[in-house]
Amino acid sequence: MRRELLCSHNSVFLGLENRRSADFKGWNLDQIRKLQWIVILEEVKSNLKESPQVSSPWYSVCEDSEADPAFTKKRGPIKRRSWSKQEVHAVVKAEPLALKTRDWIVFFGGYGPKLLREVGDLQSFTVDEASWADGVFWGWNNETHQFDPERRSWTEVQTTGGAPAPRAAHASATIGCKGFICGGRVKDTRTSDLHCLDFSSWTWSEIVCSGASPTGRSWHTLTAVSHTALFLFGGLSVDCRPMSDVWIFNLETNHWMKMKHKHTHRPRLWHTASAGADADVVVFGGSGDNILLMDTGHCSDVLVFQTQPYPLSRLCQDCISLHISVSQTLLLPLRLRRRLQNRTQRTPAHTPALQ
Repeated sequence: MRRELLCSHNSVFLGLENRRSADFKGWNLDQIRKLQWIVILEEVKSNLKESPQVSSPWYSVCEDSEADPAFTKKRGPIKRRSWSKQEVHAVVKAEPLALKTRDWIVFFGGYGPKLLREVGDLQSFTVDEASWADGVFWGWNNETHQFDPERRSWTEVQTTGGAPAPRAAHASATIGCKGFICGGRVKDTRTSDLHCLDFSSWTWSEIVCSGASPTGRSWHTLTAVSHTALFLFGGLSVDCRPMSDVWIFNLETNHWMKMKHKHTHRPRLWHTASAGADADVVVFGGSGDNILLMDTGHCSDVLVFQTQPYPLSRLCQDCISLHISVSQTLLLPLRLRRRLQNRTQRTPAHTPALQ
């Protein structure tokens, strides 16, 4: 149990400046990220204590414009990114207006230590009774923290509504100005409940699901595949079984639907999942074992899940790229040729085959 808790991740939300869900109708999350030129750190293991004297490492991204004629016209210059380490200092709460006028990252929940004097509200911190000693208590929290990239500062956000129970190893996703939390480890069990945080008002609400729903789990992923749909994959079940099931949640009907797929023999937990082109979900890494008992090594294959029918243009490009020769590409229209060249350049010979 301890290994699962210590390795749990805080979930990450992306706040978009002055945007609403309707602004991104028909967009996938990858397109939104490219539009805003924001890099999301999917996994950050950090203690988010708010103290003016405490600094935490933060890595920012330096960008250089690199003109690419195939994409400059449609999306603007492509950016070449590199990491640089920044010093971050926590400060007092920012004024409310600042939360609505800049881009930011929001962290929720997790498992970690608190001193006895810091454990004041048992509604926001659940003590793990098996792991406290010498005035230091370990446990689960449901705190919400915000990172401001411009000020390089942390603040704890005071939310309203019914916040999720303190938890860790949950999954999160963002659609427009709303963030969603699903499942995770809550004390000695795992859940599959779904909660929504409205960034415009910092209000929590629980989404009551109708019909069948996924079993409780932790170490799974939740991915936005459209402005009304969330994709859930894998995780560790209540009885500690690695899972490979896929569920799609419809935000308009509040209904879960189990999706059939070809990767049922490849369970995953601790993995990453990202939205790809045409509502694909790309899964990489993680483990296929119950790592609380054994770990034979992490997975290195790439799983691609198709959540919607492909458009005709995608099907044509797939067929052409498999059967056309290099000399024949010169006979294609310029725009199509550039798209095919871009796909070839982004798939080097050493890239693992997509499953």
